[in-house]
Amino acid sequence: MYFYTLLYFSGLILIKNKNDILTYYNIMKTFLVFSVFIGIINILKPIYLFGSPLFGGTSYVMIMPPEIGVLSILFIIASIMSYVYNKDKIKNIVYIILFTIAIIGSQNRSLFVCYILSFCITGLSIIKKKYINIRFFLISLGVFSVAVIVFIILINSQYWYKFEGRYNKIVNEISGNREFSQLDLRAGRSIETLKNWLNHPIWGAGWGNQLTEYKIYDEGKNEYRTWKGTPHNYYVALLEQTGIIGFIIFVYFFISVYKIIKPKNKLNQKNIQNYTFYFFFLIFLIFNLANVFLYSTVTYIAVCFFLCGVITANALLNRSCFYSIKSCC
Repeated sequence: MYFYTLLYFSGLILIKNKNDILTYYNIMKTFLVFSVFIGIINILKPIYLFGSPLFGGTSYVMIMPPEIGVLSILFIIASIMSYVYNKDKIKNIVYIILFTIAIIGSQNRSLFVCYILSFCITGLSIIKKKYINIRFFLISLGVFSVAVIVFIILINSQYWYKFEGRYNKIVNEISGNREFSQLDLRAGRSIETLKNWLNHPIWGAGWGNQLTEYKIYDEGKNEYRTWKGTPHNYYVALLEQTGIIGFIIFVYFFISVYKIIKPKNKLNQKNIQNYTFYFFFLIFLIFNLANVFLYSTVTYIAVCFFLCGVITANALLNRSCFYSIKSCC
């Protein structure tokens, strides 16, 4: 908890003005764009950095790992907003297409959902403005068309074998042709994790302690088999490891950040950045319902909590500017 708090307040304190936020934003975007290109190269011809294959720690190949991919959602939302409000159209289209390719190459279900949510939430926020609706419709149709074309090219390429198994698995899950659906698996894992939490309800089992084998149940709720892995739910894992006290502290933290960063004014060209951070934070919370990176991947933890501090600093800077202008009037 100290580690999390330190990172959050580091992001909050280090940001002194809007230029600092822009600098951090651009550095992060540059890193993510670089990561996409490295990931694409890694698909075409595996490369080695510091003696080990890049992104070689998973059971399937990917252009961008999900914990990096969810951060790209921030720039997808920003690019959509900037495009519909008539800012740097070509550059923003390139960013959206680039990150779309990366997400297709991630082969991650929860990342697909977050990607779709980024368009849905952004679209709903601008639905009342007709001329902007047309632009949003055009960019959405264009990106969808590019995604279909990229997928068709991938299927017919010599590299499809690297993606075929994972995508066939996803198709079988959607069509119900698998022994267990993802809902069954994740529900089973969460139930078993909560059972373990009941053994240490106040303080939890301790940070880093988690079950490695979970019981899966059939439709009659009879134990059918076991399954190794994690609960795939950050909040359930948080409750197990830190107990009800730690869980309340973290939930209070997220609610507090939400209240601070929620925009006070309607969406317009001047507050695109505020809404971008706000929408990203919502999707970030949703992403953690199906993933455990926020307690198992140190780099992801560091970036996300520092970013939460930056987002909070942005909201507080906007608020101070608003009150200073109001006092002058």
